[in-house]
Amino acid sequence: AGGRGSPLVVRARLYRTDGQQTVPNAVIFAYQTDRNGVYNAPGVRGWRLTGWAKTDAEGTFEFTTIRPAPYPSGDIPAHIHLSADGPSFARQILGDVRFADDPLLTADDRRAAARAGRFTDLCPVTVEHGVERCEILFRLTGEYVF
Repeated sequence: AGGRGSPLVVRARLYRTDGQQTVPNAVIFAYQTDRNGVYNAPGVRGWRLTGWAKTDAEGTFEFTTIRPAPYPSGDIPAHIHLSADGPSFARQILGDVRFADDPLLTADDRRAAARAGRFTDLCPVTVEHGVERCEILFRLTGEYVF
């Protein structure tokens, strides 16, 4: 993904359902809104900001993109959607990357993220040389197979 906006690097590691073993050779698909909170330009079908990555031997993958914006309605925190497909599991939705510094997160969002433990969807954001970075862990659930 790319486009005009604040640069962002998302680094993640994918684990099996046990939360212990990593998943090598999985294909990760990501899509997100742009800096205005929209997926498509007027008259354009499909998502503009998409990307694919493959997990390495340790289950790690990385996307270089831009920081997405919340939807124009301003009531849903910014996020990046992720799904995974692998040689040893059915294609499934992993969930979303949300950003721990997003002011649209509610107290309920933060409580749910805390209950999720190390597999929270809230990614802490740091800035290094003008580029926002976040690192997050995902676990296969077997749910939402599509």
